[in-house]
Amino acid sequence: MICPVCGTPDVIFDSERAQYVCGSKGIVIEENIADLGPEWRNFEDETMRIRAGPPVTFTVHTEGFGTIVGTGNWTRKQKLRTLQNKSRVSSKERKKVTYLTSLNRIAGKLNLPRPVRETAGMIVKILVEAGLAKRVDPDALTVAVLHYACRVHRVPLRLQDLEKLYEIEEKEVWNATQKVTQAARKLNLTPKLSPAEYVPSIANKLGLPGEVMIKSMEIVNLLFQSGGTSGKDPAKISAAAVYLVSTIMDVKKTQKEVSEALNITEVAVRGGYRDIVEKLDIDVVM
Repeated sequence: MICPVCGTPDVIFDSERAQYVCGSKGIVIEENIADLGPEWRNFEDETMRIRAGPPVTFTVHTEGFGTIVGTGNWTRKQKLRTLQNKSRVSSKERKKVTYLTSLNRIAGKLNLPRPVRETAGMIVKILVEAGLAKRVDPDALTVAVLHYACRVHRVPLRLQDLEKLYEIEEKEVWNATQKVTQAARKLNLTPKLSPAEYVPSIANKLGLPGEVMIKSMEIVNLLFQSGGTSGKDPAKISAAAVYLVSTIMDVKKTQKEVSEALNITEVAVRGGYRDIVEKLDIDVVM
């Protein structure tokens, strides 16, 4: 740009006043210039260059869209915060807050990844809005939601472990699981976890070599592809496969050792073992 008065090319842009100024004569050439660049201003701390707020999240009932009471007098700030919380939370939202608080607490204890928590939050939202959360134990519902979200994101987490950890009756969890499955269908969420993905953790707990783990996964995958794992606890099937392969490869672990590693009964290991031998027609010489 050239100054139209003196012809000098020394033209300066004043970003604070949105003006083009002649560097030689100090003449304002043009003013009220619209800045088409990104907005970097932060009204709380000008040293922090922030373009936007936090991302959308389903782990809080506002989904990340909320007003945060800022700095100032502490007593007044607390009063404003209390009034804000009362005004923005309806009875239905209050139920959602309860479920999400419980969900975040359990997910934090289990150190579950962020995608699992976000998916669980989406399912909770549908459960509450569709009225599917009525007459269901809150803890059982939270456990069922987290377990389903783990299966969607291929995180091997046994439902039985959660039941025992939080002392919830199996009947309550079963009822909650039915509701969660209905809500997940509305979101087109389907479990992607293969039973074979439980094998590595089982083999590691028992201190078995990699060859046993690989062969066990191959057996479980064969069963899975033929529909042999349908309706069965994937962890128990995986445990039985590990027991079978360890026996064949002469690094045998007893049924008691396998059952104790997974906190299941020896009967479950024997039952899974017989299912695999019959369905895959395997001859085992003990």
